[in-house]
Amino acid sequence: MALAALLLVFSEPARAECVIPPGPPCLPFDDPRWEDPSCAVSVGSCWYVLTETVDEPLITRATVRITPICGEPESGPALREAAFKVLSGLDAYEIEVSMTTEYCSDTGYADIKLS
Repeated sequence: MALAALLLVFSEPARAECVIPPGPPCLPFDDPRWEDPSCAVSVGSCWYVLTETVDEPLITRATVRITPICGEPESGPALREAAFKVLSGLDAYEIEVSMTTEYCSDTGYADIKLS
């Protein structure tokens, strides 16, 4: 019986743990690990997006999701301010912004989706 258990343990192939490491270097946006829900994302992970120059700004809308740090009331306003600072630096005529505030998390973040 013990021999059968050992055979089962050693017969399964070892699965490599999926980890997105901290940057630099940043990973390309199309790296499949970003979409793998089983991947652990390290603090400081980053990605890069290739851009091109166009005649007119293409950004017309932004969706901002704020998730403040639990137990830190100043976190939400600071994240909102940081998000609007990023948006104000974009090359766009007019951006329609919608904002939501999520429940808190251990680290806190502002997620900005542009379209």
